[in-house]
Amino acid sequence: EKLSTMSAAAGLAACLMLLFSEVDAASEVVDPNPPPGEGLQWTMFVILFLLCIINSAFCPISAYLSIGGWIRGRAIDHLRARPAGSNDPSKYPPVCAIVPCFLPNEEGIIMTTIQHCITQITYPGQLTLMVVYNTPTDMAIEKDLRALESVEFDLGRRVKVLRVHGSRSKAENLNEAIKRVSEPLVAIYDADHHPDAESLQILVDKLEETGADAVQGSVYIRDLQQASCAHTCLARFIGAEFFAQFFIFFPILEVISSTGFFGGSNALWRVSVLRDYQFSTVVQTEDIDVSARAILNNRKLAFCPEARSGELTPADLQTLYRQRLRWLIGWDQVTLSCMKALAKKRDFSCRKAFGLFFIFPLRWLIMCMTFCAGVITPYLSLFYVITDWGFWTRGELYYSLTTYWLVVAAAVLRAVQHDSKLGALWVLIFYLCGPLYITWTISLVIIGLVKIFTGKVGAWHVTRRANSEVNLAKQSGEAQATTNGAGLLDEEEEGMHAILRSSSPSGAGMSRIPSWIAFNPFGTFRFNQMDEPLDETRRPRETIPEEDGGVISPTGSPTWLPTRTQGEKLKALVLPSSFRSSPLAADRTSLH
Repeated sequence: EKLSTMSAAAGLAACLMLLFSEVDAASEVVDPNPPPGEGLQWTMFVILFLLCIINSAFCPISAYLSIGGWIRGRAIDHLRARPAGSNDPSKYPPVCAIVPCFLPNEEGIIMTTIQHCITQITYPGQLTLMVVYNTPTDMAIEKDLRALESVEFDLGRRVKVLRVHGSRSKAENLNEAIKRVSEPLVAIYDADHHPDAESLQILVDKLEETGADAVQGSVYIRDLQQASCAHTCLARFIGAEFFAQFFIFFPILEVISSTGFFGGSNALWRVSVLRDYQFSTVVQTEDIDVSARAILNNRKLAFCPEARSGELTPADLQTLYRQRLRWLIGWDQVTLSCMKALAKKRDFSCRKAFGLFFIFPLRWLIMCMTFCAGVITPYLSLFYVITDWGFWTRGELYYSLTTYWLVVAAAVLRAVQHDSKLGALWVLIFYLCGPLYITWTISLVIIGLVKIFTGKVGAWHVTRRANSEVNLAKQSGEAQATTNGAGLLDEEEEGMHAILRSSSPSGAGMSRIPSWIAFNPFGTFRFNQMDEPLDETRRPRETIPEEDGGVISPTGSPTWLPTRTQGEKLKALVLPSSFRSSPLAADRTSLH
């Protein structure tokens, strides 16, 4: 009986234990964040390890560049503070500045670019401006461009105009222009570029000091105020992107690879070197192509971000998309061809070979690692706790984040040195939007590679600029603009006043006219008697006596260039009034 009782108790205990175990199993909570698999852990370990190596190089170099940039910035401030004419012109070689343009797209901005280059660049040496253009049809502005060739500007500066018949690209225009350059140095500017006053002098000094064959300056957005808030934000963001590229990323590449590259505009070349190469007409980025070929031939290219030039914002997002896609397709085209050429090179130093590999093929790996660190890692953190990745992977993640933000701090510091506080804030915003930016870039690279390998690269799209259209809208009353008493737009006001102040005997700005020139809102000018105050109530005259400075063209319309006495030089250049194809043609006033 005792045995049966003990057996029954043991059986009951066993049943209870089994029941409780089942209840415990049923009530067990499933971990919502299981540890990552071993394969995923090793993948992230390798990616973060490579990223840590790159950041370990980028971080001290960016700190070094910030300190060096501050020192060079003080030197440039000293250069700006020098009185005009303090530099000996004989110490500076003659320079030819080439401005290639597709005239139908740049008709509304080319004259302001010519005016800026002739009157605002403070280069002490001889400067010749060559405007080389192509156009499918004859345009009215060509007459005004050709008229500039007969004018001798202040400091002996001259303008040459060349139309390249049959040209269909910027590369063909440049190839033809370089054949006709007689100066030892050639600067290249896009049609929408306005170089800073001391920019060309800084490039020449850098070229002579380093013995480089070419020096590339930096680019910024000069039309930050747009018609809408969205366009203004776009302009600010692109400006921050350019600053991060030209002041941080490109100089870091130069330190690592011992070479820079040509960015297409705001660059200075030795013409003897540039004549050894022809700009390619079959790639989307002729500038990167000629850079790669020059580097492969052991030419020395350098960066000089302190030499700055402002360009205009793309007109809209579609234009920006086409522009960036063209850039990335061009980079990929050059990368694929460069890899083949680099494999055949035998007279290349290890550092230069690594530098070329770092600039071109390795950029794909860097973009992939940045995408994994900036996009994939935050996504994985939604499913896996960071402490479950292991000690080494967790340490790599913390280290890469720390070094990344140190690079960001260096970029913001340089922005404070060279830009406004608002510009520095936008540089910080740009880095905060890094995951979105790298996703956008990776997407364009994939699209570009697909187009290359499928043979569907497509035609070259002209980059429409926002500012020229906005200015036309402002002038025609479609948008409001703040003007000064003479009706000048804000963007042109400072430059116009500077020209007038520099040449006006009285120094009273717009109150009295220097000799025979006065400006009106539409870029035309009036001929007046010597130092005659501007009479805004004067009505236009159809004919002007030659003794007053007026000249009538064979077509019956007054030309926009004044006559000059023997030895007199033109001190100011203004916009012509003969933009017949412009929407404002009906609104423009004739010669007064």
